[in-house]
Amino acid sequence: MINYLNILIYFLSFSAILIFLILIVFHLKLKYNELQIETIQEEYSAKISSYMEENINLEEAANYFTGDINYVFLKEFFNPYLKKYEGKKFKRIKTLIHRIGLIEYYRSKLKSKNRKEKLRAASFLGKLRDSDSLDNIAKLFDSNKKLNIITAAWAISETGETRYLKPVIKALFNKSNMTYEAITELLVNFGEEMCDDLIKYINLYFDSKSYFINNFKSEDFKVLSVFVDIFGFFRYEKSLKVLVKLLDKNIDPEIKIHIFKTLFKIGKPVNADLLKFLKSDNWVIRSQCTKYIGKIGAAQYSSYLVRLLKDENWWVGYYAARSLWKMNKIDIMREIIINNKPGAKMCEYIFAQHNFKYLQEGQ
Repeated sequence: MINYLNILIYFLSFSAILIFLILIVFHLKLKYNELQIETIQEEYSAKISSYMEENINLEEAANYFTGDINYVFLKEFFNPYLKKYEGKKFKRIKTLIHRIGLIEYYRSKLKSKNRKEKLRAASFLGKLRDSDSLDNIAKLFDSNKKLNIITAAWAISETGETRYLKPVIKALFNKSNMTYEAITELLVNFGEEMCDDLIKYINLYFDSKSYFINNFKSEDFKVLSVFVDIFGFFRYEKSLKVLVKLLDKNIDPEIKIHIFKTLFKIGKPVNADLLKFLKSDNWVIRSQCTKYIGKIGAAQYSSYLVRLLKDENWWVGYYAARSLWKMNKIDIMREIIINNKPGAKMCEYIFAQHNFKYLQEGQ
């Protein structure tokens, strides 16, 4: 009588062993491929070093890479070098990449119907700062797919070509769903030179309040918040004039907060009356203005900073005390503590942070 149970057990056991062996073979093959790739990378890296040190010329280096070309592998291989080099060295590595044929290959892939190939091409050509590809990369903005928009924007920003700044900003605000912080992080890839364009856009906004909505299809406070944060990122002193002008406008309080954070980063005094911001109903504006005053050492506001020591918001009081300390108003702070005036605890807190003994011996 056939024992079907034993047959089933034998079959399952054999299948398990076979699967186990297949996995071992697959793992060994994968490991072998990894070792081969590492060997090739080492050989390629050595050749790149010789080329970059000008021990071999362009033709010698290019001949080493041409032949049975794996374009995807070479793209990944060259990416770290594109991040590493600037100036003449960047131009030298780019010349080699062009000579190998990688640039032409990925330019052709920009026209591919395969979306992944197209996006990989856009990303690589952006890292190469290939200005001849920008028109085709910008066509990705016609899509409503977020990944297309972000990839195209990032690629264009890496080229530093500010003539595409306006369409990039418009696409990011309307089609990417990115946060302000993420948009700022992307846009700064354009470099400090973009700040002059942003100043021009803000001045056009002063002339026409509909400028941002007409050109970027986005609300004023969104656009301005990002622009102001970019000025702060670059510590761009030439932006101070428009920042002060914005403070005088009836703008969203959030923008004023961004402005004071940027003023703090730039760390330069401005020709503006800051008292009204110390008196603001918005505690964040009060705190950020107080922090900025301490940074620039604007001692003319010391008496009002003393009043803010007892502000209902802890952070306002903290920055008021810290600013008095930075301006070396130690005698004022000591007198407040000794006479137990409002704000004494905050002054003691700042002294303790700096391990400062405010009482002389015998007191």
